[in-house]
Amino acid sequence: MRQTWRGGRGESDVRADKIPDGIRETHEANGRPVPIQSLPNACGKSALGFRHSHSIMLAMHRVADASAHPLHPHGYTLLEMLITVLLVAILSAVAVATYIKTAERARDREAQTMLKLIRNGEQRYLVKFNTYFPADGVTESDIADINTALDLQIDPEVRWDYSIVGVAGDFQASAARLNPPTGYSRTWQITKNTQNF
Repeated sequence: MRQTWRGGRGESDVRADKIPDGIRETHEANGRPVPIQSLPNACGKSALGFRHSHSIMLAMHRVADASAHPLHPHGYTLLEMLITVLLVAILSAVAVATYIKTAERARDREAQTMLKLIRNGEQRYLVKFNTYFPADGVTESDIADINTALDLQIDPEVRWDYSIVGVAGDFQASAARLNPPTGYSRTWQITKNTQNF
């Protein structure tokens, strides 16, 4: 004869005739189920094997319950969607800021290289004409005239506004950023002996 006995961890089918009469009668008389802890030894099974089998059954029930009740049975909530959109916006903003910073560093190197070429051209102009270009107190900002006077090849379609101011015994060449991104407005300068970069 088999009966179902309930314990603290679930239900188990055991043979009623394998449970000692004292345990069965005492609990039946009091209207209480046989404790699960007493079943292993009463049935002649080891406690470890019995509890191991019982744990497997409970795990199988949990898997079945999880399959029957998915995590998102009705899709994602509005809060989850808002959090996802917010995270994507933050990552996009960081990526754009990093790209702009990297691109502007490359633009800076471009301008600084051109200013050094202007300095070299001024040194050649000094050797040839015994003065710097342009004349003292004159400002030259036409790229074509600068290229011709200093024998350079500055691209007129540049991202910088180049100009040279004649100073007594010196010159001051400048490169101002054209249409810079917000927060990246700057001007680089160079003379025969100094530079601000």
